Amino acid sequence: MTRSGPISPRDLSCRLGLPDRLAAVVTAREDEQDVRVRAGVSSLELTYRRGLTLGALEAYAEDLESLGWPIPREILQDIRLRRALLAAPMAYAPDKRA
Repeated sequence: MTRSGPISPRDLSCRLGLPDRLAAVVTAREDEQDVRVRAGVSSLELTYRRGLTLGALEAYAEDLESLGWPIPREILQDIRLRRALLAAPMAYAPDKRA
C-alpha cells in the first residue's frame, strides 16, 4: 500500500478527533431528545438544543469532508432537517396585533 505523501498535521488531528466529534453528535442528539419529551419545555429551549445539535453535526461533517471522506447520508439528512427546523418561523408564536 503506497501513500501519496506524509499525513499533514491537520489530517492527523482530524482523524484523531473524529471519535470525539461523533461522541459530541450523539450527546447533542440525546440531550435534544431529552428536552423534546420533557413536559413544559419552551420553544426557545428546544430551538437552542436543535442549534447545538446542528453545530455538532456540521463540525463532524466538516472534519470528514476535510479528509476527503464521504459524509454519511444520515448526517446530511439530519443537517438539512435541523437547518429547515431552525429557519422555519414558529407557527404557534403569539399574535402581536393585540
